[in-house]
Amino acid sequence: MKVKTLIVALLLSFTAFSQNLIEYNEGKFLRNKEELSIEQVENIMEEYRVGWEAKANFKKGVRFNKRASEQGRLSRTLMSLGVGAVGLSVGGSAIGLGAIIEDPFLFTGGDGDPELARLFYLTGGVISVASLVASSKISSSEHWINKRDKVFGKLTNQLNSSIRQGGQSR
Repeated sequence: MKVKTLIVALLLSFTAFSQNLIEYNEGKFLRNKEELSIEQVENIMEEYRVGWEAKANFKKGVRFNKRASEQGRLSRTLMSLGVGAVGLSVGGSAIGLGAIIEDPFLFTGGDGDPELARLFYLTGGVISVASLVASSKISSSEHWINKRDKVFGKLTNQLNSSIRQGGQSR
């Protein structure tokens, strides 16, 4: 009985080590300590018939990787400008509406509501600052590197799960 248990344990350990699991570290996929290209990772995904979630993570990771590189500088800049412009416009509009609410005499000749106006001032200021923070984050390559690493880490786990199962999952 002890011999059978030992044989089963050895067989399980050999199959676990011979599965050639994928590793991911700082933008590089590795298999048996050899670096894999994006095309090779895509081929492995087809070979082991990974599910739709892994394919979606792969596409996101490739897109984030492009934005993190020098090629993606234009898209980062345009997204950053768009977020900043929309946020500042909305924030500025809220502040302007607060000014109208506070002193409507300029427009309608009625009494204003300074407490409601302060709420609009605060809201406009928060929206403006938040949009500037988001805009600066979007424009940095570190933001996209972190997003890429997170998505590719999930993809690696999904690939390794499919490799362990022998490509039977969908």
